Amino acid sequence: MIEVPVFITITAIALFSAITPTHGLIEADPSRHGPRQMTWAVDDNLVTWPTVTAQPGEIGNTVLLGHNYGSHGVFRNIPKIKKNDVINIDSKYFYEVEFRLLIPDEPENASWVLPKQDQRLTLVASAPDNQYYIVVAKPVYSHIDSNSCEFMSTFQQLFNYITLKMWQ
Repeated sequence: MIEVPVFITITAIALFSAITPTHGLIEADPSRHGPRQMTWAVDDNLVTWPTVTAQPGEIGNTVLLGHNYGSHGVFRNIPKIKKNDVINIDSKYFYEVEFRLLIPDEPENASWVLPKQDQRLTLVASAPDNQYYIVVAKPVYSHIDSNSCEFMSTFQQLFNYITLKMWQ
């Protein structure tokens, strides 16, 4: 059974968003990608999870997509993300940022969203000049016992609630 992720929180860049799944590909903008290229359908206002990528917490590459339109777009603050920032999926899966890249929109760079042998989270956001931000994060708290994880989950939920109320 597929466990669809529900929300993502990155407190370091003030991001709290619902996650919506996408199940298929659409034809890409030919002016940007050339003729007959395919891409995932990405929601304009929410983080998008392609269901063909790994589920959070599983071995493989969990890919989350979002738009970065400068002053708006769900991933507008991705350029500010730093090494060691924590990414939280559903107050259950915690990842620590390893690095952020700015890459050109080239076919060989599609490897960032392909399956991997380790457990990782990859964020992909559009950037100006036909480029993409790539953020790779690895799981954390996996060495902590389940009681500690339950405490962290409760603490994170409280923190998320307070943060959300502050932004309303």
